[in-house]
Amino acid sequence: MKKILCLVLFVGFAYPQETGNNFLNEYPFGKNREEVMKSGLEMQNAVKYISIIQGVIGGNAMTLAILRESRNVSQLPYVYGDVFELHNRICSMTNEQMVRIVKK
Repeated sequence: MKKILCLVLFVGFAYPQETGNNFLNEYPFGKNREEVMKSGLEMQNAVKYISIIQGVIGGNAMTLAILRESRNVSQLPYVYGDVFELHNRICSMTNEQMVRIVKK
């Protein structure tokens, strides 16, 4: 029974629930904020995918902070650390600009 339960749990977590195709099909591309606000489903999808993008950016910043704390700074050269810092790459971008980048 334990083997079956482990197999079911691992298989359930192994496949993502959201994919890039879902993003392309569900996100309301080409609509302004007022048009999106009229439809509850479109607003929900827009908020969901913008939250995922913001979560990736926040997770990247937290991961780099943990790496810098746990390792000596000389082990992670500043040049390479700067390459992986997403928040430095997207400073002052709007959510719409970030969504267009992810779409491409």
